[in-house]
Amino acid sequence: MTEYTPNNGWIEGKSKPHFSNRHIYEGNSPVYIMAGDRPLIRLAERRVLLGTLRLFFREKPLEDCEEILMRYRPGMVQWQLSDPAIPGEITLTVTSPGDGPGLVLQVKSPAELRFCYGGLRETFPASGYSYSKEWNIDVSRGDAALLETVFCEEWLEGNHAQWTEEENEILLTCPDTERRIHVKSDGTFHIQGCQAAGTIGTYFSACFEPGTDIPDAFAAGCARSERLAGQLAVNTPDEYINTACAVAAGEMDGAWRPPKTMHGNMNWSSPFVGWLVHCGHAMLGRHERMAETLKAYAAVQEKADKYTGYEMNETYTRPSQTSRFYGKGRITEDQGLYNMQTQFFHQMIQAWRFSGDPGFAEMLRDALRLHIEWEDACFDPDGTGLYASVINTWPTDSVSYSDGGAVEETCYAYAARCAMAELTEGEESERYAQKADQIKAAFLKELWIPEKGYPGVYRERNGRLHEDAWIYSSFLPVECGLLDTFQQAQALYYPLWAFQRAKDGGFWFSNWTPGIWSVRENGAGENMQQACAFFKGGEEKEALDILERSARRYLNTLIPGDMTHATIETANLFIKAVAEGLFGYRPDYPNDRVTIAPMLPFAWDNASMQTGDVSIRWQRRKIHVSLTRPAFLTIRMRLYAEELYSVTGADNWYLEPGIGGMTVVLTPGRCSMAEIELHTGKERDFLPYEEVCHMPTGEDIFNPQGVDKDSWGEHMAFRRMPDGYFQAIRVHLRKNPQKELLLQKQRIGIPAHAAFEKLDISDAFNADVTRIFRQKYLSPRPEKGCYTQIGLDGFSLWTFPCWEIQPPGMSLEKRGEAKSAAGIPFAISAQAGNIAFASLWDNYPDFVEVSVDRKASIAAVLISGSTNPNQCGIENARLTFTYEDGTAEELPLVNPDNYISLCAYPDRASALGKKVLRTDVFNKIDIGLVKDFTPEIVELGENVRALSIRWPLISGKALKKIRLTACSQEIVVGLMGVTLVKES
Repeated sequence: MTEYTPNNGWIEGKSKPHFSNRHIYEGNSPVYIMAGDRPLIRLAERRVLLGTLRLFFREKPLEDCEEILMRYRPGMVQWQLSDPAIPGEITLTVTSPGDGPGLVLQVKSPAELRFCYGGLRETFPASGYSYSKEWNIDVSRGDAALLETVFCEEWLEGNHAQWTEEENEILLTCPDTERRIHVKSDGTFHIQGCQAAGTIGTYFSACFEPGTDIPDAFAAGCARSERLAGQLAVNTPDEYINTACAVAAGEMDGAWRPPKTMHGNMNWSSPFVGWLVHCGHAMLGRHERMAETLKAYAAVQEKADKYTGYEMNETYTRPSQTSRFYGKGRITEDQGLYNMQTQFFHQMIQAWRFSGDPGFAEMLRDALRLHIEWEDACFDPDGTGLYASVINTWPTDSVSYSDGGAVEETCYAYAARCAMAELTEGEESERYAQKADQIKAAFLKELWIPEKGYPGVYRERNGRLHEDAWIYSSFLPVECGLLDTFQQAQALYYPLWAFQRAKDGGFWFSNWTPGIWSVRENGAGENMQQACAFFKGGEEKEALDILERSARRYLNTLIPGDMTHATIETANLFIKAVAEGLFGYRPDYPNDRVTIAPMLPFAWDNASMQTGDVSIRWQRRKIHVSLTRPAFLTIRMRLYAEELYSVTGADNWYLEPGIGGMTVVLTPGRCSMAEIELHTGKERDFLPYEEVCHMPTGEDIFNPQGVDKDSWGEHMAFRRMPDGYFQAIRVHLRKNPQKELLLQKQRIGIPAHAAFEKLDISDAFNADVTRIFRQKYLSPRPEKGCYTQIGLDGFSLWTFPCWEIQPPGMSLEKRGEAKSAAGIPFAISAQAGNIAFASLWDNYPDFVEVSVDRKASIAAVLISGSTNPNQCGIENARLTFTYEDGTAEELPLVNPDNYISLCAYPDRASALGKKVLRTDVFNKIDIGLVKDFTPEIVELGENVRALSIRWPLISGKALKKIRLTACSQEIVVGLMGVTLVKES
């Protein structure tokens, strides 16, 4: 059960406790009505309360009624009230006066009600919450007090009420708000102090303008609510999805403030170039909105060669304000220090395909040309075809890849150049097409991992590929068209085995830890993008699972229909997943083509969708498509049957083998309406994937990952079926044998009567561990391009200067000796030199060595150093144990398997307002990522910890030396002690 339930397009909640937990957005302005579980109504503009309406039956406040049913749909809230003290049921309906601004209330009551309205006052959130005067009140964060507050007398300070004879209204004002609220009802009303009070027969209004005709205004509000709810009219067997579609369309309308879309409807209700907040308008058929937005931002795109250098800011964490990052081609408004425009233009390309408008195409061509010039200069200055990703998606706070070529920007760059090849002509078009080919080739050569079936997240400048990818490596290559059918299936399998899932089914979209903001979140936007890719790749069951769970999550929160918290991405991408994914509406009007490729499940008998552009009515064997503008139509229907006898409604069709079954591809020609029926044999679903624990063989097996007897881990293969289509095979093999062996070795026990020899390695010491973040790590750093990097101090992620986070204070309190929990003693230097650091920074050597020249059972090594979430899943450093006879054994130090930072991050690095601090790897959300953590932690002082790592030595051989080698550019790692364990 969810907190709220859907009912025929409405969200309902019975006798819930809260006030003001459901906003009604007015006509694309910062004015909104604060309704909620209980019938207390506030009018607000941004962070200013413009009055609270309290209603009474005799002396009883209606918010105290015993039975209250709250009903919400976009643009309207309704309450049905009953109480032993009231003779009959009361129905209250509040909406905006048409497009607003203001509120109008209709009352249906067995007796006259009393009202009191007033209290104009600016509000401020509770301490500790960031806010802007441009944002709206957010009861889920800093304004939670309003959930329980009926009224505060202090809200009346400075208020004034006066009677206006001409309009027969009461005018409420307050100098602090600069607003004039005109109040009246169809009952009797009067001034009570500085408020309006009286009775209501049927109607009440509080509006910005005088002379409101309340019945007409209420009718206009109801019509607007109907219109909003019908923007995405979906009918499926899942009422949660149906209701969520209507709510999402309403949220998108609420976020639209011409000519821009707000980042959110509560917090963050200010315009951003990104993130993925725009394309829902196009999918709803509101093409004029996309055109207005493109025109507004193209007008402020930098046209001059203002900045051409590659300077970094003073902390070396991100590009300087006078660097190429802020030069020609950059949109100069509403993206701050981010690169939001990459995703912005990706959505504008989609809008162009949805509208086919020549004027839009001309604007887009000129603006996109500038963007591509900027993108090339900033993120691929050497022209390799791989592009660095620089804070270019919503969850990239604290994420950076330095100058490595990364999956996100590379995918978007490919899609942009494909579009420009169509938007331009002649030699220019050919250049863009050739560049797109180069990008695709570089992606497949440098990022795609053939033996694993997904792309790594980025490749370092020294050539190493980070294979511990996040969710963008799964859905974005599908979204941008870089993969074939079989590659799509493999990439889409990756998150299913690689990532943890939250209780509500959403993916935690990376394995990077600690999960400071925002390196590892369970964001609705990314999960919706994954769902859309699942649909496109034929994984409709996985997609529908995300969609169904998400639709329920939106009704299981404090705010009924919460699809805008924290950003409007939630609603925008839900619309995309439904329209483009579930119903498969994929127009390409610039080329006079529309494709309909529904991925509706076999378990459903029927489903329908209607937007401003298209109507789709589907049954397993039938489909009706109606377009508002004709185009050459292609319909791709899954054949949910064993045989296809004939087709009615299209002369041109063929069967296309896919994964799981056959697809009927129909081309009824250029039309605005098509009605297709498949005449089939016995119905059946597409084949589910096969699951095996060994790699099948045979001529019918397609093995793209080259799985053999030495393979391990998760893989995918395909079986060709007799009818010509393929069945996906999920191959679950053994765990990584090398990793398991290393785990076993590091977990070696200490003999009961062991003798310990603490080695003196002080000759190798070259630093003070407490000074690790008091250096300046200047080189090597890239000379060309614009990137985010680890800071000059070796500690600061790119967000830390913005959040005013400094490296922590450190002290070494244990000197002389420190013991691990297993009782292994280590000699700890009492001098300033207490560690032998190795690093790829020029500050220290690439490796350090200590001589041993002894036999023992176990070598215990005390390691301490730095790392960060962007270095997870890859070898940060390496221990090499070399014996007298030249034999050598290696132990990779991988974050977070057996290597973590010597200190946690400050609290501010974790997400604000969250209950769980995620500043260290050992937090209850991310703890699953360190289940195989092997070292013992040895606390040495304030913000200084070391790792005791055990290694069993080869019996009978003398250990000559131990080498510690740095492997990751951003880390500094050091040896603090070595102890030999011998059997006594």
